[in-house]
Amino acid sequence: MFPSLNVPPLKKLIQYLRFGAVLMIALSLGGGVILGTTGSDESIFLSNAAVTEKNEIIYARLSSDGKTAGVYVVNHLIIDQNGLFTDHGAYNEVINLTNLNPLLLDGTEVTLIADDKNFFYQGNLTNDNLPWIYEINYYLDGVKIPPSELAGLSGHLEIRITSRKGAVNEIFYDNYMQQITIALDVYKCQNILAKNATEAGVGETRIFVYTVLPGRDADISITTDVTDFEMTGIEITAMPFAMSMDIQLADDITQDFVLLFNAIAELNDGAEKLKDGAALMRGGAETLHDASSQFNSGLALISGSSSSLTDGSAQIEDALSQISLGLQNINVSENGSLADLTLLPAGLKVLANGLTQVSDGMDELGESFSKAYTALDSAIMNIPDYQFSAEQLYGLYAKTDENEKQIIDVLLEGHAALLTVKATYQQVRPAFLAVSDTLPVLSKSVNAIEDTLKGISEQIDTAFTGDPEAEILQLTDAISTLSANYTAFHNGLVSYIQGIDVLANGYNTLNLGVTELYGGISEASLGINALHTGTSQMADETANMTGIMQTEIEDMISDYIGGDFEVMSFTSDKNANIGFVQFVFIADGIKKPKAESVNHDDAAESSIWERLLDLFQ
Repeated sequence: MFPSLNVPPLKKLIQYLRFGAVLMIALSLGGGVILGTTGSDESIFLSNAAVTEKNEIIYARLSSDGKTAGVYVVNHLIIDQNGLFTDHGAYNEVINLTNLNPLLLDGTEVTLIADDKNFFYQGNLTNDNLPWIYEINYYLDGVKIPPSELAGLSGHLEIRITSRKGAVNEIFYDNYMQQITIALDVYKCQNILAKNATEAGVGETRIFVYTVLPGRDADISITTDVTDFEMTGIEITAMPFAMSMDIQLADDITQDFVLLFNAIAELNDGAEKLKDGAALMRGGAETLHDASSQFNSGLALISGSSSSLTDGSAQIEDALSQISLGLQNINVSENGSLADLTLLPAGLKVLANGLTQVSDGMDELGESFSKAYTALDSAIMNIPDYQFSAEQLYGLYAKTDENEKQIIDVLLEGHAALLTVKATYQQVRPAFLAVSDTLPVLSKSVNAIEDTLKGISEQIDTAFTGDPEAEILQLTDAISTLSANYTAFHNGLVSYIQGIDVLANGYNTLNLGVTELYGGISEASLGINALHTGTSQMADETANMTGIMQTEIEDMISDYIGGDFEVMSFTSDKNANIGFVQFVFIADGIKKPKAESVNHDDAAESSIWERLLDLFQ
């Protein structure tokens, strides 16, 4: 055991000299040495001890602007037994903080003698390099001001603190968390704004703590309105970052992503069904468009031919009327009149042929109208009556973005328009049926008139063999009846044709709407195809994302809970068994200089022991 501290000073000095000699012998022999004396309390046993654990706290003083102004290390060594051991570090001075045993500094090797399992000593580093480089700037009313000129001023103050990677010991920058603490006096600082800081209050002091994660640089800004400004020093600590995080959190996050990926798959399925539905709707709209165009063309053809039809019918009506009047004015006794009467069959045959052309035209129009109407009726009646419920629409909207919602809105508008077309068509369908049914009836009526004219013509050819006057009277009655009936037919035909014209004009507007509807549904269908392509690509790219996300989340969590980082010595890579290494930095505060007052009488009255104690204090 090293001599106790209560020995007389002179004897202690002799023991220190003996210890120095023993230390040199021990170093030269590299083993245990025993120096014996006459008294057991004066014997010194030196054996080789080993450091089972070493902890380092690195202290640094920073200037007000963040520049390093001195670095020292407090080393705590846990020794397996009393004796001689060594430590390493680039120091220019070492100080024993445990006892009065001397320390030997030789280059970067420190030799120590411990008489307890815990040994503390301070080493002042030869350089000021740190794992972080700090910069602290002050801006008063927007103007950068040196910290030495800031004390006692008033105005709007901004304090900016930044850090970046230093030139040494990169492992600390990558694995250590920084905590930067700023304390402000509430009487001198008002309207404090410290974004992203953890805030606490201690009396009249507001404390703001910023956390900088490993591998990140600090970029801090705190603003305040100051009066007669002063502040204590900014404190910075750095330590290994480790956080206990329940692995269930990773599982929960993964499950959330699984739900997301399932939702993406469901969205893709929905988009595919929507695409198929849009394709069917587009096909139906195309069929409707084609049928409507064909029907519109048929109506336009009937309407366009109506003037020729009515003109021809009017001529026939006029001819029959003239024949009827002519027959009523025939004088049987006049040979000339009978001669003119012989020309009547030829005229009636001409009228019959004209009616044949009218009948053929009606048959052709009827056939065209029937085909167009059949196509239109099939297309419209095949429009589904399905209605979307509010729940279905809400579920569909919940899985789409704004652009996709617009596409869905177009489809819904198209579907509503189709339902409106169908409902409107069902109301006017009897009119279309009447047109379809009336044309054949009209054609048959024309054919009947045609047959009647031909019959009259044949009868005239064989007439006048008996009583000419009686036969002419019968012919006159027949022709008059035929003329009257044809006038009624002609008037009905004119009314019918006028209705066709009105229908054609009205349906042309409807056909334009159908055409516009078809264009909108086609455009929406293309958009839904693009949507399905996007959702398919997204579904394909995220199909195997669960495992990837699991790995990424675990990697991310490992960044926050600390990985397999192995603490190393800051002072020397020769030091082993490192327990922990911590950094504590304090920047100079901003203080107004205090007025010096010296009481010479009090100084004179101080004893030598008091002045000696003042030196140590």
